[in-house]
Amino acid sequence: MELISRATLNIMTGSIFAFWISSTCVFLIRPLMKNYRVLSYLYALPFIKVLYDLIKVNHSQWGFLYGQGVLSAEENSRTLSAMVGMHTLPFSSIHLSFYDGKTFSIGDVIADFIPKYFLITVAMVALIITGISLVRYFASLYLSLRWQRTLPLKRMGSNLYITSKSLKSPIIIGFWKSRIIIPLHLSKAYKKQELDAVYQHESAHARWKDNLVALFIEFIKALFWFIPFKNMLYKKSSLYRELSCDIHSEIFSLINALKKTAKSPSQPATLALTSTSRIDYLINKQPPGRIAKVLSLITLMAGGAFIFASHFFPF
Repeated sequence: MELISRATLNIMTGSIFAFWISSTCVFLIRPLMKNYRVLSYLYALPFIKVLYDLIKVNHSQWGFLYGQGVLSAEENSRTLSAMVGMHTLPFSSIHLSFYDGKTFSIGDVIADFIPKYFLITVAMVALIITGISLVRYFASLYLSLRWQRTLPLKRMGSNLYITSKSLKSPIIIGFWKSRIIIPLHLSKAYKKQELDAVYQHESAHARWKDNLVALFIEFIKALFWFIPFKNMLYKKSSLYRELSCDIHSEIFSLINALKKTAKSPSQPATLALTSTSRIDYLINKQPPGRIAKVLSLITLMAGGAFIFASHFFPF
């Protein structure tokens, strides 16, 4: 039980550390990027990285598996090494280790400071919360898919449908073959140009499979529920996904549609169209051009290569 508890604490503290370091890299290269679509992927990188590291990292050299304690180790037998620009992978890494090569983490240090019964209690509670978080995620997904099947739909185009359900905003349902759903009261409120702008916006979401991207990141959020400030990056990624789709629509028609959507009855919906931040962007900021898109893409590839070729778990 103690081994499971220490492993849980190691994974939690290591995941937080890896997420924050990855996020720091994101914020450092953020000023070099202007393209909205690329920015949406940039802010999603720490979520993918922390899951990637957890799957890929080698835990077999954890010192506590061999009975080694951090605080009880001999003086000057512990070392912190940070490497950048090595000729072999990982390109950069951070390691807390003993001289014999066994590794430890911040979680091991914490575990050595607290009583064993308290360590086991904390770890068991964390595992229970993780289980509850994942159950809630899959239950929500199931209920959402079930709810989608009950929607009364009237086909208006190849992938455009009207529903009599009172929704907060237009939504997209389906994964590989997406359908754009517009509530009846909004379809009547929109003028033709506004409806066209909304359709172009949602069509861009469908082409880029943004509902699948959001679903995947939501899963990682549920799994790593304990990472602080992750919602800030998630909101940034969501905002730039919306902005990247906004530029495919006629700006002023879309702004009018956004204002009308904001007055619709409150009802849960995915890929909500309403956002005052988006209106501010549409009014005050010039959409990025082709050169900005190319430079942003190159920066994303370089920054992503550095992040994924690095090892940020501190063990």
